[in-house]
Amino acid sequence: MFETIDSDYDRLFLLKDNITSQNIETLNQALDSFIETDNRDVILDLEDVTKMDSVSLAFFIRVKKRLDEKNRGFKMTNLSDPVQKILLLTGVEAFLTE
Repeated sequence: MFETIDSDYDRLFLLKDNITSQNIETLNQALDSFIETDNRDVILDLEDVTKMDSVSLAFFIRVKKRLDEKNRGFKMTNLSDPVQKILLLTGVEAFLTE
C-alpha cells in the first residue's frame, strides 16, 4: 500500500494504491505512530493514487491538523489529476496542499 523514505527532516510516504475506507487503517497506524514518536515532517506522494473517498479525505484533514498543532509540516505532492479534482471539488485543496 505504501513505502517510506526517510531524510533528516521528513518522512516521505509513497502511496501505491487508491485510498479508501477499505484500506486506510494500515496507513492510519503508520502515520499515528510516526506523529507520536518522531519530530520530522510528513510528505505524502500521491502519484499512484487516482481515487479516494470521504473517509480518506477526513483522515488527511485530521493528520494535517495534528501536525499543525505540533508545528510540523504536512505536504501532499505529485497529485494525480483525479485526486486534484477531488480536492478542488470538496474545497480542501488549499488547506491540504498549502
